This record gives sequence, C-alpha cells and structure tokens, in this order.
Amino acid sequence: MKPFTPEVLRDKLAIQSQLRGAVMGAPLPLDQSLLLVWPQITGLVAAAILLFAVIGVLSHDHGLTVLHVLRDAGPIGAAWFVAALLAGAYRRPGWGTLLPTWVVGVTLGVVVRALILGRSFDHHQVAFWITTLIVVLILVTGLRAFSRLVATRLG
Repeated sequence: MKPFTPEVLRDKLAIQSQLRGAVMGAPLPLDQSLLLVWPQITGLVAAAILLFAVIGVLSHDHGLTVLHVLRDAGPIGAAWFVAALLAGAYRRPGWGTLLPTWVVGVTLGVVVRALILGRSFDHHQVAFWITTLIVVLILVTGLRAFSRLVATRLG
C-alpha cells in the first residue's frame, strides 16, 4: 500500500487538466467533455442535489430514509441532467450553460416532484421552488469552487 502523499491524492482525483473546462469555462471537444468533464461535473451536481435533499429531510423532521431523500432529489436531479444536456453544459461548462441548466432543471424538477407527490401549486410549492433554487445554486457553485481549488493545488 502506498503511503498517503499529495502525489497519491493527485492520482486518485481528477487532475487540473481534466477539470479545466469543467471549472474554468474553457470549451472542450466532445470526446474530452464526455470522458473527462462529465464524470466530475455530474458527480458534483449529484452530490449537491443529494446534500440539498438530506438537509431538507432533516430540517423537516421526516426521518432520514433513502425514500425521503430520493423523493426530493430524484426529480430535481433527473430534470437537472436533462436540462444540462439540452443546454450543452457538458460541452461548454461555464456560467452561460450553468445558469439556464439551474433555472430550467430546478424548476422542472420541482414541478415533477409536486406532481408525483400530488401537491397543488400553492404558496408552499412556490416557497419550496425558491428555496431549492437558492440552496442548489449555492451548493453547486460551492462544490465547483472547491473542486477548482483542489485541482489548482494539485496541479
């Protein structure tokens, strides 16, 4: 077993050149965007949406179960990834594709979640939508910034 060194950590994490388009906004060729950027970005977004769902479930005393987390994270995550594909967020990572993905993905996800749960589109759903928009944006951008910091330090 190798000792834990910065080199070992760098080998296990995506190196800066792999993350360049994902966190620095440089357009990438399709083969690089699919093979290099997609896993890192989708992993960060999935983590952010799952974290949002866990925080929400815990803050509303629903009991932390896989079903409760997936009930909230599933529709939002699925809608996010559909919106990301349509916006070209994996080919052209950056604010120009992140913001439309965020607005459309979260909005569609909240609507689908409300339909699945049989909820009416009242002020409670509007509050949930606004909260989801704010928290998911903070988590996604925060995780992307952290990823950029790690890539910069390892590169």
